[in-house]
Amino acid sequence: MSSFALVTFKDEHREKDDRAFFFKYIAARLKNFFKRPVLEDNINKIELYEGLDVYIIRLPYCLSEIDRHKARLNRFLSGFAADNDIKYCFLPKDTPDGVQLDACMKFASTGKLLYKSALTLILDEIYTKRNIVVSELDICIVEGESRTELYGVIDLLAPFVKYITIVAKDREAVEAEMNRVYDDTGLCVRVTEEHRSCLKNADIIINLGGLENIPANAKINPRAIILNYGSSELNKHSCENIILNGFIINIKKNILHIITEDVLKAYDATGLMEVILFFRAGMEDKLINEYIDGETAKGVSEAFLKCGCSIKEFYGRRNKIKPKDIAI
Repeated sequence: MSSFALVTFKDEHREKDDRAFFFKYIAARLKNFFKRPVLEDNINKIELYEGLDVYIIRLPYCLSEIDRHKARLNRFLSGFAADNDIKYCFLPKDTPDGVQLDACMKFASTGKLLYKSALTLILDEIYTKRNIVVSELDICIVEGESRTELYGVIDLLAPFVKYITIVAKDREAVEAEMNRVYDDTGLCVRVTEEHRSCLKNADIIINLGGLENIPANAKINPRAIILNYGSSELNKHSCENIILNGFIINIKKNILHIITEDVLKAYDATGLMEVILFFRAGMEDKLINEYIDGETAKGVSEAFLKCGCSIKEFYGRRNKIKPKDIAI
């Protein structure tokens, strides 16, 4: 069984700023001074799926009080994590970098890794469901900083397409690897350092990070869909193409409805779903990576489908876009 924990801190700001709550705030502080809260009383265990639990740990202290109680909290959290086999205990996304607690790490998931892992599902949503055969489309991949991620994307696409073009910084190195891919899968890959002809003819452009550096006057097929796994700087490009930067998902069993509002406020909802699906796939150790490999993406995509997830909307250049509204 896998488990993770989400820590929340007490919010004192509303009580301190609102006079109606002033005496309640003072009374609570006096009570804590004379009688220490029982930390174990502030834990709620929720079963997300069979074999996957989340523990909500509501610490009875606000951020400004953590240093004063840090030794006690460290003993409690490290012991609790060990006793319950918790692999990751997260602190809220807005926790200051100076606040550190044993057995805990700051929540950093944003949904970007999930978006990368769902590449083939995205193509199905946009094209296959409209009876457009993905293997007949001209696909161009623009390499980013990670060669491993590039090869992971190729690994994902190999069973579904016949031909891909890669714009790479080091043509010879990538071409050597693609020759091995051809021997293993039969996938034909053209590798080039020159982007002009690729972007002009592409139906799908998968940006892994390098497209931001192309000239502003670069000619891009105006009907090409750009799947952006790189920087948001790409949205400033003068092209008028549809740029998809991320997505919002639906889930058959609405997990987020069984997690209370205070927890959702402390954590990013899309990021929480990313964590849940990575745990469901048994890939939770990959959450700390910036890049995705093919094995991880396949495992998370399978978990996405098993959990009844679907794509609700994409984050476009300026607003949200429903899959059915994407012009192709």
